[in-house]
Amino acid sequence: MGCDHLTCQGGPFLVVFVGTDETEDITRAWVYSSETGEWSAPASVHLNFYVDIKSSALVGGAVYFLCSCSHEIIRYDVAKQVLTVIDRPPGEHDDIVLVAAEDGGLALACLDDGVRPHCNGIYVWSKEAVGWVRHGGVIDIHGMLIPPQDPVHALYLLGSAEGIDSILLDADHGVFAINLRSGKVGKKIYERENFYAIFPYMSFCTPVMLLDSDP
Repeated sequence: MGCDHLTCQGGPFLVVFVGTDETEDITRAWVYSSETGEWSAPASVHLNFYVDIKSSALVGGAVYFLCSCSHEIIRYDVAKQVLTVIDRPPGEHDDIVLVAAEDGGLALACLDDGVRPHCNGIYVWSKEAVGWVRHGGVIDIHGMLIPPQDPVHALYLLGSAEGIDSILLDADHGVFAINLRSGKVGKKIYERENFYAIFPYMSFCTPVMLLDSDP
């Protein structure tokens, strides 16, 4: 957690697992430490909604998760091993992804207030001391991704790429990366459509396998 392992030559890591027990309406979280090889005791919070499978966001010492069909966001404090729930920004935001803000705080990217599939752009909210604050103008993606002859193209946010300020968007004719700082649409990264979520990664960790040399 908190390292892409590109220059650290591996090293200790943490894994956070969060899930909802539908029989009790309770969400629980555990953290695994590679140093101890053990999972922590569970932290829990009462929640009537499922944890969304879209990508989480690591911000400071906490990991944030979306909730399906809910206006709430789950926050797991890794050091304190405490689960809490915070509200999303005001208004209806059906299609959002969590991202880290430029100042290191929590932010989220949303499709604009148009009724889908007539959305024209993306805007960003950040979590400030006074609450949620909407920043800047709308990133116009209508002209860049939606063909003029097909104005009702559907758009869906699929996830975010940690550390490079980019989100992934399904434009029906492929998946594109969009840089939130520059507002520019990158090249098409996948031809397939109709994803619900994508989890990009910079690298991955493969545990060393100790093989028994005895026959």
